[in-house]
Amino acid sequence: MDRAPIDPDGPSPHGEPSAPLVADGAGAARASASGGVVFTPLYGAHSDDPLCYHLRVGRLHLLLDCGWTDLLDPDLLQPLRAVAPAIHGVLLSHPDMAHAGALPYAYAHLGLRAPVFCTVPVARLAQLMLYDQFLARRAAEDFELFTLDDIDGVFDGAVCLKYAQPHTVGDEHHGVSVTPLAAGHTLGGTIWRISKDTEDIVYAVGFNHREERILGRTVLETAVVRPAVLVADAGTAAVAAVKRKQRDAALVDGISSALGEGGSVLLPVDTGGRVLELLAHLEHVWGAMGWAHPVLVATGESYSMVECAKGMLEWLNPDTARQFDASRTSPFNFKYIRLCHSVEEVEETPGPKVVLASLASMEAGFARALFVRWAPDLRNTLLFTSRAPPGSLAHTLQTQDVRFPVVSVSMSARVPLEGEELREYEEQQRQQQQLAMDAARGGQGDAEAEAEQGGGRTPRGGRRVMQGRRRRRGRRPRGRWWMARMQPSPTPRLPPSDVFCEGFSPLPLAPFPRALPSHGAARSREREGWVAGPVFPFSEGGGGGGRWDEYGEVVDAEGLAAVVEQMRGPIRPTASGLEAAGVDMAALAEAEDALALMERPSRVRVEHVTVQVNCAIRFVDYEGLADGRSVRTMLAHVQPLKLILVHGTAEGTAAMQQQALAGICSECVAPRAGESVDLTADLATFKVKLTDDIFRTLHFNKLPGDYEVAYVEGRLHPSSTPPPPASLSLLPRITGPPLLPTRSGSGAGGQGGDGGEKVQGGDGEGQAGAEEGGASGGGGRPLMELVPVGGEGEDARRRAVMVGDVKLNEFRVLLQAHGLQAGFVNATPVSTAGAAVLKCGDSLAIRKVPDHRVVLEGSISDDYYRVRQMLYSQYSTL
Repeated sequence: MDRAPIDPDGPSPHGEPSAPLVADGAGAARASASGGVVFTPLYGAHSDDPLCYHLRVGRLHLLLDCGWTDLLDPDLLQPLRAVAPAIHGVLLSHPDMAHAGALPYAYAHLGLRAPVFCTVPVARLAQLMLYDQFLARRAAEDFELFTLDDIDGVFDGAVCLKYAQPHTVGDEHHGVSVTPLAAGHTLGGTIWRISKDTEDIVYAVGFNHREERILGRTVLETAVVRPAVLVADAGTAAVAAVKRKQRDAALVDGISSALGEGGSVLLPVDTGGRVLELLAHLEHVWGAMGWAHPVLVATGESYSMVECAKGMLEWLNPDTARQFDASRTSPFNFKYIRLCHSVEEVEETPGPKVVLASLASMEAGFARALFVRWAPDLRNTLLFTSRAPPGSLAHTLQTQDVRFPVVSVSMSARVPLEGEELREYEEQQRQQQQLAMDAARGGQGDAEAEAEQGGGRTPRGGRRVMQGRRRRRGRRPRGRWWMARMQPSPTPRLPPSDVFCEGFSPLPLAPFPRALPSHGAARSREREGWVAGPVFPFSEGGGGGGRWDEYGEVVDAEGLAAVVEQMRGPIRPTASGLEAAGVDMAALAEAEDALALMERPSRVRVEHVTVQVNCAIRFVDYEGLADGRSVRTMLAHVQPLKLILVHGTAEGTAAMQQQALAGICSECVAPRAGESVDLTADLATFKVKLTDDIFRTLHFNKLPGDYEVAYVEGRLHPSSTPPPPASLSLLPRITGPPLLPTRSGSGAGGQGGDGGEKVQGGDGEGQAGAEEGGASGGGGRPLMELVPVGGEGEDARRRAVMVGDVKLNEFRVLLQAHGLQAGFVNATPVSTAGAAVLKCGDSLAIRKVPDHRVVLEGSISDDYYRVRQMLYSQYSTL
């Protein structure tokens, strides 16, 4: 493994020194140093680890997902530490731990400062998912890996995009844009198209080809056509196809059998992932069946999750959107589902019940606590709807071979400090407070000494120290107010040095003075030991340690705004408003008490419990991912020039790689974690200047979309003069060796010893742009000029070039519209090998061969010429 340093001309986006990048082999290192395109899996390759990949496009560094497991092992993120400071943008695909779990830790400890690019649902649901993860951990342990502020810091600067909305990443000179496309699987789930010049790199992980109850299907087949590179997910390579009706029936059967026996059902889920689709289905089932058993959602952010989903109806499938337009009823206005916020509230609900509790891995949260309580009961059922990450409690239960296993579970809870523990804590806090005050007093004394030496004035722009009028014969001792403030308190408060003057000794108030109001804030301050006295400091010469101008002392606007915001406090909804919204006020009070317990002095109590698992354990695949056969079919439709497989077991990745090489594309790689793939050759574009003589002879044909294509033929000739700033340039995609890397005295195709070389292009992938950099192109190559073909004996004849792509399924509809009988011989229009046959009438057949050619076979007849003409009309002929 070689380390390739980041290009010194491409600093990190935040002005920090660029971190070294790991590249596999000298070729990848050279590509990195020259500004090429390199793809490196940091982790999540040849395994079921979460997803995190690094993509370098020139000087731009992108991070494709940033996942973590519920085990929260920092060692897994070590490969991310080397590249995090240099990242320009993070592309987020789905709002779950496998795709977004490591973001707050990376921002807090690894130096990641790049903005996150995602859709609105992914940003909001991922934030709630991380909130739930933090609350579950903080309630059971001294959790310090990240905080709520770290989570907010990640998503406060997120760039939220709509589907099919291109956005430029980094500076404009990078020339890279990203476009989110619908992936299905989760609300707002995304496939990313990364465009550089005329080439596309598509990152497609976790997509679903089926439309579900509220979620739509992916647009991978329709919106992506022949990308240069496709990064695909091999995680479901070994998963067999299951019809949606069979899956829903298995889920209902597992629930009904447990409820019929008088037991309860526990479904471990994650906040913001697949739980919304699951809730919508359970709401439909309860309405159709008329069951009276309650359905409870026990997550730390259940209320916020449902309220968030109510405002994102435009991201649901078209059928759900039409139903909402007709009835004005949101699919998330649940009638049979109740939201809970504690295990006690779930236990207080009598009778058999169905509970969806977090976390899905059962490493923490309500699901772990309910499992310990319900597992010994034979009537209960533990129903998994997703595959758990290896090493978790859920994975252990899913892979158990015995019928009634025995597992050891560590249960931890936070309890308040009492007795001797509380006294020790208070003494420790008092000592820390005393040390902080001594340090502050020492710093203030130094500032005062400097002020005396400088004539009682602090230099402009220096630290502002509020000081009182100094006595020449020493200071008076501090009063009782100060001593009262120094007494130990469960909630330590800093001395208000910004209000009372240093050295001022105020007199205590007389008991119940007449001038003091008998109610209100003044009365409260008197009872708490406050004293009366001047609150405006005075310093001879108007120093005061602050900055002064002609209007007086300069006010710190930011500090004043922060104080005002702190005095106002957060805007909280009223109790009546919450009750009208259907919020359980008792559960809300319990949740607030739990949060208050986290702030009070407390400790973590750990108890190891041995659980006899007598309940039934079932698994229903409700992940909403395309199965292995469907993935291969969609990849055959997309027809990528190069395929990269990530995120899957070693066996599944190897099997899909063999199948891809057999019928999908000619080049398929599956790098391991830390191995780099150099994509520079696959994305190589060379700028060629078109002379005016050639450009005037071009005939452009319109293609679907906003593209025009023309056929060009000429000779490459080194340019003798630098191009003007607005000169036209052609960028053909060249897969062979570079064209004329150096000027030669004699060439094979030369004429008159000019070293020219003949080139042809008409593949429809050219683009006009502006030349840059004078007479030399990037990488030290001389600028090439395309001149007309001259000389005697040149063969001007050439074969026609047909640009376009014919989909047999769409062509079948066209034939039927013109009165011709057409249908596929086999069951599916496209097979994995691309050998589907479209039969037209009794004597004609149309098929596609693996090299993307369309073959028309049949006897000569009027229908033959008619079908051939219709087939030609689907192409642009050059």
